[in-house]
Amino acid sequence: MKRLVLISILIGLLDQATKVIANLVIPLGAPDKELIPFMWNGEQFHLITFTHVHNKGIAFGMMQGVESATQFFTFSSVIMGIVILIAMRYLHKKEPGICFALALQLGGAIGNVIDRIRLKYVLDFIQLPNWPVFNVADISVTIGTVLLIYYLVRPRPADETAQIAPEMSEGVMEHVGFSLPENPTIEDAGNNHGERQPETTEAPVPELTASEPVKPEDPSAV
Repeated sequence: MKRLVLISILIGLLDQATKVIANLVIPLGAPDKELIPFMWNGEQFHLITFTHVHNKGIAFGMMQGVESATQFFTFSSVIMGIVILIAMRYLHKKEPGICFALALQLGGAIGNVIDRIRLKYVLDFIQLPNWPVFNVADISVTIGTVLLIYYLVRPRPADETAQIAPEMSEGVMEHVGFSLPENPTIEDAGNNHGERQPETTEAPVPELTASEPVKPEDPSAV
């Protein structure tokens, strides 16, 4: 659990660090930095373009014109973060893959929420051809969403599913302080229910010994 939270915090800090660098290198209104040019259908494109955009909507610049969008998305991001923390708290042992995906989403939410609280907008600075401008936090949220869908729809082994019920039963029994011995007997079962079985003693059975057959008397000896 602590490692997952640490991953989320590091992603949020990485997002903020890249935004500080982008704000210094490409201030608002400065020319874009275009990298890796290539030709496509006779036209020149650039694989990556670094720009400077203030996003008051959600990820990838959507819902820009919504009134009070910043307050709404800040509140919803905080609620989502709380839900993710609760889910990771109960799933981090049995579903590490799902929890890792949730940690990526939480880290991206942290990075963008810091912007919304501090700047009242989100700084986006990465652009691909024919794609909206985004940032590191958006990348983390997107990867986390893809991984979450994969872990939710992937086929599970039958034995993995069969282990869920016994583990839950044992957890409930341990929670209420009830446990069974490894080799239960009738006396143990009575003791577990608060009853003591009366001790019974059996009378010893006499041993039978084989005797020699009785020989008939000789009539001539009389």
